[in-house]
Amino acid sequence: MTTDKANEIMRKKVLETIPQKDPFRFVDEIVELSADNIVGSYTVTGHEFFFPGHFPGNPTMPGVILIEAMAQVAVVALGIYELMITGSDLDMVTLFTECDVEFFNVVQPGTQLMIHGEKLYFRRGKIKCKAWITMNNGMLVASGHLAGIIGVKI
Repeated sequence: MTTDKANEIMRKKVLETIPQKDPFRFVDEIVELSADNIVGSYTVTGHEFFFPGHFPGNPTMPGVILIEAMAQVAVVALGIYELMITGSDLDMVTLFTECDVEFFNVVQPGTQLMIHGEKLYFRRGKIKCKAWITMNNGMLVASGHLAGIIGVKI
């Protein structure tokens, strides 16, 4: 099996293993994946559950949901990959624990987001990542640092 094909299979397996499901999954695809970096994409449809109330007549994706998208990609998915490559129990989950994020632009329906994560460290069951989101036009939406605990049984 070629390295590209193996990576594609691993990206799909990581995506399938993310515990969040519709309507609370904010990653459609894992487009890049390595031990230290991940990129996921999410297309904002405008049909998400929060848009009718945030803000009526001017739908804007809430910042807390943008943080959740970064956590799902940079902490949860990269944590799952870490568990997979170390042969650990996949019945465990990665829980998002902390963040320090700044916002730069608003996100409205029809926007494709690229969610980036760069592993800063993984030790003693904790993963910490630099994460950022860009729009399909390259504009920066948000960036910061997020952390989580890997391998929690719930």
